[in-house]
Amino acid sequence: MTALPRKNRLVLWLSLIVALGFLSTSLLGYLAARGTIRGNLTKRELPLTGDSVYSEVQRELVRPVSVSKQMAQDTFLRDWVTGGERDVGQISRYLARIQAQFGTNTSFFVSEATRRYYSGKGVAQTVRETDPRARWYFRVKAMQGDYELNVDPDLVNRNTMTVFINYRLLGDEGRFLGVTGVGVTINTLRALLGRLETRYGQQVYFVSKSGEVVLSSLQASGLPERSRRGSIRTLPGLSEIAAQVLAGAGQPITTSYHLGRSTVQVNSRFVPELGWYLVVEQDEAGAVAPFLRLLGINLAVGVLATLLVLGLTMLTVGRFQRRLEELATFDTLTGLTNRGVGEVLLEQSLRETGRSKAPLSLVLFDIDDFKQINDAHGHATGDAVIRTVARLARDALREGDILIRWGGEEFMAVLGGCAAAQASMVAEELRNVIADHEFGVGQPVTISLGAAQYRMGDLSSATTAQADQALYQAKRTGKNRVASAGDTAPLS
Repeated sequence: MTALPRKNRLVLWLSLIVALGFLSTSLLGYLAARGTIRGNLTKRELPLTGDSVYSEVQRELVRPVSVSKQMAQDTFLRDWVTGGERDVGQISRYLARIQAQFGTNTSFFVSEATRRYYSGKGVAQTVRETDPRARWYFRVKAMQGDYELNVDPDLVNRNTMTVFINYRLLGDEGRFLGVTGVGVTINTLRALLGRLETRYGQQVYFVSKSGEVVLSSLQASGLPERSRRGSIRTLPGLSEIAAQVLAGAGQPITTSYHLGRSTVQVNSRFVPELGWYLVVEQDEAGAVAPFLRLLGINLAVGVLATLLVLGLTMLTVGRFQRRLEELATFDTLTGLTNRGVGEVLLEQSLRETGRSKAPLSLVLFDIDDFKQINDAHGHATGDAVIRTVARLARDALREGDILIRWGGEEFMAVLGGCAAAQASMVAEELRNVIADHEFGVGQPVTISLGAAQYRMGDLSSATTAQADQALYQAKRTGKNRVASAGDTAPLS
């Protein structure tokens, strides 16, 4: 497997840094948001919902408890019972007035003396120990507390499932006179819980001291479908925290459990008026979902931004590399091949000549008296003269010839397929082109040229030295002329 080019490795590292930056920022933001949401749920939202639900339930359940208590303490009811229960119309009107005044679904009184079950409609039935539906009465009669909440069919209202508040009626010296109270239908309370769940986006239900779910909404409105029947000691997830929930008889407790991949936050409080635990719970997934979507959006934006940065970086690096290659290859002033690359091209040309046996010649030339031009007109004018000489020489040479800025005002032409005589003719043409051009510097601009043909087996430096010696000969004999290596005398 080949290694990546250096510029590609640089782009890859930059892309990884940008991608990791977006990813880490997005994840940290998501984790921070999730932590904040969890804190809000446990410290604010669930307790506040518990308070609100408790207030709502007070109107539906706790108030009926108070009504039942008032009935059990009402002297009229006590006097009517001890007076022999003579006027059934009196008790019926009394119970009907209670039901209408406080908006309960039913109101009742069961006398211990006659075992009659009175309602706002009169005598409903007679309570007998052999009737399974009457067990509640004998349980209340035997219990130590003042009242209980019980879910039973309402015999007076088509056996509708109803939450009854059964309050013991006591006479003088604590003598048991019967059981009185009111009832609220289960569907009324379930509808209330459903409205509360919809309003707050949380599940609300009641649990007895033994852990049984005694009251929940008809459906979890918009919330994950989970069974709320049976005991929390056996329900999935809730079984983990059942002991905590049922131990919180004092202050409200906040805890959580896991259900699959979800974490559910729970707030529980004991409602002494009902003898039940009020449980409010919310799946974090619902609260975190918007931030999870935001995380997805951020990651998508991060990918797009990374691709954009990658593209721009590759474009920039590519341009920069091409610029560096141009700087390394070409002379910035004239646009010609610079000397470093020119020497490489020269060696390649010599190797090709060695294989093809075709002649090759070098023409080395420079601008005559260039220092005087710089001194008289400045370096900017001198640079302009160099650029013009380079352009004119390039235009005068063949397309396959190589023109190199050899250094300063000195140039070299590599002429493939040219023997010495032809190279001298090309050099003479170059001299004429330059001499005939008007440079606009107030003085003639000319060049001197030295030509040398490559001899098989020689080093490039030997041929270059011969061309340089010929150039020196042209300078020494008057400038603005061409000298060939075959015509030059050895330098003393």
